[in-house]
Amino acid sequence: MKYDFNKIINRKNTNCSKWDNANKRLKADIDLPLWVADMDFRASAEVIESITKYAAHGIYGYTYIPDDYYSSIIKWFIRRHKWSINKEDIFFCPGVIIAIKNLIQSLTEPGDNIIIQPPVYPPFFKAVTSNDRNLITNPLINLNGKYLIDYADLEKKLKLKKTKMLLLCSPHNPVGRIWTAEELCKLGNLCIEHNVFVVSDEMHCDIIHGNYVFTPFARISDEFAMNSAICIAPGKTFNLAGLQMSNIIISNPAKKKKLKDFLYNRNGLVEPNQFGIAASIAAYTYGEDWLCQVVDYIYNNYKYLECFLARHLSKVKTSELQATYLAWLDFNGYNISHDKLRQIIFDEARVGLNDGKSFGDKEGKGFFRINIACPRPILKKALARIAENVNLKIAN
Repeated sequence: MKYDFNKIINRKNTNCSKWDNANKRLKADIDLPLWVADMDFRASAEVIESITKYAAHGIYGYTYIPDDYYSSIIKWFIRRHKWSINKEDIFFCPGVIIAIKNLIQSLTEPGDNIIIQPPVYPPFFKAVTSNDRNLITNPLINLNGKYLIDYADLEKKLKLKKTKMLLLCSPHNPVGRIWTAEELCKLGNLCIEHNVFVVSDEMHCDIIHGNYVFTPFARISDEFAMNSAICIAPGKTFNLAGLQMSNIIISNPAKKKKLKDFLYNRNGLVEPNQFGIAASIAAYTYGEDWLCQVVDYIYNNYKYLECFLARHLSKVKTSELQATYLAWLDFNGYNISHDKLRQIIFDEARVGLNDGKSFGDKEGKGFFRINIACPRPILKKALARIAENVNLKIAN
């Protein structure tokens, strides 16, 4: 293996949200943070070389998006996902949540209903409510750890007069599901039938495990492409989140015009920084080998997690990790309250996880999300601490 992902790299005192801001955000004295969704691995050599080259030039003036940027994205998605994207349909945006907020602002009105499917990425909730839209939930069905879409409930929510948009998380964060083409077809057809626009967050689309295959929503049919906007980014794929690069893929001419006005004319989100451009081009052009190695390493981390839970925390269940590097841990098998579990994990074990209730107060009760994109020695240490403190609580 070309890259040593076991190597522990000190990220403290680098203004790192994951490591330097854990105590403030999690309100605990955290020693091992496994929460924020970035990797504790160095980027590929080609990305580092590309950024270093720009830094060495010494002039950091205004920049524009070159054709190479668009072609690198187009070639990547053809090669990896058999999805042909037109250059004219790609819109730069500094972050997927910013992209989603701009789509909400440009394509819906205050008072409109927007559907989300909890347990789901926490910023989805605020993206809706902070823009004065009505939050409508279509909770996923948890069938013994496998999450399914509740289509009967979904159709009821789609039929509501004010429902204008559905935020789809695909692959799903935090439950790790890859929606099958059949599942997406059923959802997409219901949305078309009820004239509800789909915004699909597909930023985890390249972190795919085993023999699973990811299906881009807009690739399914021209109808789906016309009734959707797809949010993609190199941040999760290549660990470039701090460079604030993402893209919206939107084909519908009328909606594209509205989005362009909001992004560029009203909000001025026109020019990415040159380091983000350079890193994105290098990653999409040369980063495939690094990605294959890091996905394999992450999956082995997941297999270690499964074995550890079976041996030392047998009542903790985890949904099958089909995609992402975020495992969804179910502690409900223990007779311990959610708040007490949080205290044990955060305060006593000093391990920082994402509180499941932030993904949905009801749907996330008794759950915690763990980021396993870290060197295995860190994962082993964190899990050992959690097990020691949870089992101590049980014994007492």
